[in-house]
Amino acid sequence: MASQLPAQQDQALGSWRVHLPYKKGKFLAGSPYAVWCASDFGLFRTNRADGSVQRITKVEGLSDLSFSALEYCAAKDVVVIGYKTGNIDLLYSGRVINLPDIRRSTIIGSKTINNITVVGTLAYLSCGFGIVVLDLDRVEVKDTYILGNNGTYLEVMDVTVDATQIYAGTQSGLYYASLSDPFLSSFTSWTRYSFLPSTRINALAYFNNEVIVNYRLSNTALTDVMIHLDPGSLAWDTVPNFGGGRFVKDLDVVNSELFVADIYSVPVLSGAAFTEIRLYLAAAGGPLYPNSIFVDQTHPWVADNERSLIQNTSVFDGVVYAPNGPSSVDVFTMAVSQGELLVVPGGRDDAWNNIYSREGASKLVGGMWTNYNRNTLPVLVDSTYDLISCVIDPTNSNHFFFGSWGEGLVEMNGNQITNIFDQNNSPLQSRPAYPWCGISGLAYDESNNLWVVNSHVPQCLKVRTPSGQWRSFDFSGLVAGENVVANIIITQSGQKWMIMPRGGGMLVFDDQGTLNTTSDDRKRKLGFTAGVGNIPGNEVLCMAEDDDGEIWIGTNDGVAVFYSPENVFNSSGFDCQRVLITQDGTLQELLKGLEVTAIAIDGANRKWIATRGGGVFLMSADGTTEIRHFTSANSPLLSDNVEAIAINDATGEVFISTDKGLISYVSDAIEGGDKNEDVMAYPNPVHPDYRGPIAIRGLVKDADVKIADVRGNVVFQTTALGGQAIWDGNTFAGQRAATGVYMVFITNEDGSETAITKILFVN
Repeated sequence: MASQLPAQQDQALGSWRVHLPYKKGKFLAGSPYAVWCASDFGLFRTNRADGSVQRITKVEGLSDLSFSALEYCAAKDVVVIGYKTGNIDLLYSGRVINLPDIRRSTIIGSKTINNITVVGTLAYLSCGFGIVVLDLDRVEVKDTYILGNNGTYLEVMDVTVDATQIYAGTQSGLYYASLSDPFLSSFTSWTRYSFLPSTRINALAYFNNEVIVNYRLSNTALTDVMIHLDPGSLAWDTVPNFGGGRFVKDLDVVNSELFVADIYSVPVLSGAAFTEIRLYLAAAGGPLYPNSIFVDQTHPWVADNERSLIQNTSVFDGVVYAPNGPSSVDVFTMAVSQGELLVVPGGRDDAWNNIYSREGASKLVGGMWTNYNRNTLPVLVDSTYDLISCVIDPTNSNHFFFGSWGEGLVEMNGNQITNIFDQNNSPLQSRPAYPWCGISGLAYDESNNLWVVNSHVPQCLKVRTPSGQWRSFDFSGLVAGENVVANIIITQSGQKWMIMPRGGGMLVFDDQGTLNTTSDDRKRKLGFTAGVGNIPGNEVLCMAEDDDGEIWIGTNDGVAVFYSPENVFNSSGFDCQRVLITQDGTLQELLKGLEVTAIAIDGANRKWIATRGGGVFLMSADGTTEIRHFTSANSPLLSDNVEAIAINDATGEVFISTDKGLISYVSDAIEGGDKNEDVMAYPNPVHPDYRGPIAIRGLVKDADVKIADVRGNVVFQTTALGGQAIWDGNTFAGQRAATGVYMVFITNEDGSETAITKILFVN
């Protein structure tokens, strides 16, 4: 199946944008005009003429992200991409063709494509079960070679060829066969070199009329051995001066020189004596950590495990290329304020135990990511671990906080750490007899007080005023010392709602606007039975307050709503309820049976609901109508396992965190105001070849919008989605609007707020 690559990435309505880290370069492919580099999570192309970098993602047509091999075919000007799933993409200029034959096959065991060797228009794919031959002329699988005894699967790590023979490095030694043998698909055509070790061969090359074989004695120790084999005489020996302390990742032969991607360097060997003539050790101020190489005449391009793609220009210098992206593929929690996005990677397992991640954090401002990691802010990484919560000061976007699952609260200002609060310098508390201070929830109220969830202690809720004063609130009797308390939202009425994971239910707190007085404080614990909350399932995973003040919660058994949260401290009348939808003519409970991991409310009060395994649902304001359902199969969504959602209300961009990284979608709803302000329509003018949505934004919330021709005939009418109305360019009759100027009339419900703008339509 082919898909077209867009000429450029923009942020039009309905467009997607991928936000992935590229710091760990894994695989390379090169041509005379470009170099392609795949990281653990993303692929990008570097133009060799001007050094420009272009991301290539599922948005541009890739079918997968689990990269395992790359190679360029000069004869067809195509990059062959192999994946751990066995999937294959052919990346041409402007399009992608997917070949899912291996992925869909009934092969039991690993289908990973370990390496790709191109000979003319044939691509030999070294796979977890054997060799697959891809005909790039016909764009189809030509043959499959199974090498194991009696036709059993044998993992192939690399392939090389000479004029007459094909060589396969496997997990059990080196095999060979004649290229002219018509029965290469049969194991009987293949012979193992019995005089060579029957161990894992991970890299092959053909150099100086000999086969270079690198075999690995251990996956952890630096015990690689490289030998050279003369296929004619069967004479072999170790490569001189190349034993001990090696961990070879890749080989490349250019201009009668053998380039080796070793664990910390790129040695270059020449001649029959394998003389080391150069040793690339560093570039751009740091050491090399090569995973793969592509040699440009005399100097290597390195897929570097720390700095993405490096072009060495000398043995100690070079240029680093990498797309801008977040620090980590893991995004556990997000916060949006004033058009800026703050993310933390998380740091706990499903049982809420520490994983001791030091991935740091990232912030997206104006389309560019700033990363707080060991390279940019070592104090943060050295001082804290497992960042699981974050918040941005609503009055100052340069002022923000991170919560660590064990190391307290980090305050930052101007991208520098100004404080780290814990049990030693603040009222924040550690677990009894254990120096562990977990901060699992952060939120600002309307008075700019910072509310802090301090887990595993009875005084689990703290507040810090703008002047720096702290207050603590005791939940003894509702929270035991070892109970996990996580997440917090502050409602329009000032209530503080918190989640208690691991089957604890929820906590609700109301200080009634009197921080310094505790006598009027109200507290309640909500559970899973009628009369105390009636929460479905046995685990609360997320919550959000909508524009009507209703509390939507996601559980391990779907969605429920507290329609009367103002009654939560009463004796009755506050239990949550399921949302009923009609499907196939019958009433069903919304997303029953699914784990709902995140809920976000957009500018039109619609619900964006994330699930584990089911993708993302966009539901109407009341939750009864499905507007969209994004999955990895029907959209560029990176995975159906979604962890978090955040929305930039000013632009409508919806950020969706999955277990394979972060992606965003530009939705059609934005936050509406109390009045029409800076009203505009775009695109404007509308050209004949444009068939996308026409947006009118800057509107009063939920405005009534009428579009009329110059004669006053209304051709279209709609209600704004928050502060933005969408016109498809058609009239009520479904016909394309005629060429002309159209008047857009905007008014709120009572007619007190009105505005007019114009759209030039060319058809």
